[in-house]
Amino acid sequence: MNTKEEVLELLAQYEQQYKDEHENVAAIKQFVAAFDTGYLYTRHNFTGHITASAFIYDPNANAFLLIEHKTLNRWLQPGGHVETTDADILAAALREAVEETSLPADAFKPLSTIIDIDSHPIPANDRKQEPAHVHHDIRYLFTCNSQMDIVVQEEHVSSCRWIHVDELPEEESIQRVARKVQQLFQK
Repeated sequence: MNTKEEVLELLAQYEQQYKDEHENVAAIKQFVAAFDTGYLYTRHNFTGHITASAFIYDPNANAFLLIEHKTLNRWLQPGGHVETTDADILAAALREAVEETSLPADAFKPLSTIIDIDSHPIPANDRKQEPAHVHHDIRYLFTCNSQMDIVVQEEHVSSCRWIHVDELPEEESIQRVARKVQQLFQK
């Protein structure tokens, strides 16, 4: 997994590319500065922890592959916790994409460095005995062909489907990524 110094370098690169997102980057930079590498990722750090997401896009269909999150009951990008076995945050995003969509890893092609960063509150979960905390989500962009068969991985998600950019959820962080992707692909 990425060291604290590597995460800070990734954040600096992201901030150079997306200069107008200083506030988004500030929260995660403050978090990273406060903890050693191991505490950045552990689910037991209830100040927060770094998570990884995969925005999966089919440029031909102009659509994103989203999952219906079981716990939050919302349509979101595939993603989740970084595991100690993940080589880095990008590998964690890819693993989560595979786990939550059933598509093979070679179906996904990473297109960029980090496409988005979002720090957001996660509500308390009594079932998991977890208090409310913050996910500092580092998001990568992958392309994939929407014609591939998807088998819903019910242990992970309620549903999974391709959603055209015009029909994406109104959630600001999803819309922000969609705007960035549209600029990349000039649609």
